[in-house]
Amino acid sequence: MTTIVIVPFAFAAFVLVPKTNGYGETHTAQDKLKRLDLTGCLTMLLSIVLLTLGLTLGASNGFKTTGFLVPFLLSWPMFVFFFVWESKLPEGYALIPPTFWRIPNMTLLIFLAMGVYPWWAVIQLPFIERVLVVYGESPIIVAVRLLPQGIAGLAIAMVVP
Repeated sequence: MTTIVIVPFAFAAFVLVPKTNGYGETHTAQDKLKRLDLTGCLTMLLSIVLLTLGLTLGASNGFKTTGFLVPFLLSWPMFVFFFVWESKLPEGYALIPPTFWRIPNMTLLIFLAMGVYPWWAVIQLPFIERVLVVYGESPIIVAVRLLPQGIAGLAIAMVVP
């Protein structure tokens, strides 16, 4: 179903969006590789994967086991290392440019988003399981029940810059 909705928009975007010359077409391949910031990308990826793995294993096996503690505790120094690494890179080389943090209220918006997304992830699964298992309703009815949350999220996303 998602594919049926996405594919026409993808083709329309491919046809309607004009081709522009990218920034840095005159750079060498080695300079482009430096600008890719592989260290920053891999550090952020590994820290998010370790955090997710730790929380998943903690919920499954217990929060006092090494399966939770090791990945969870390793992810936080990697997050710190990522931001320290990004602060040392010059403009144009960092994954998150230093000018990003000078946008008014950006830090506040990130902090609020970090509170909203976990809440939404935590509330969705138990709600879905309760309606499916306890009330015995079909998955399509569960989707209809969750539709107001999606519409409210979309409305907020349209208002917040």
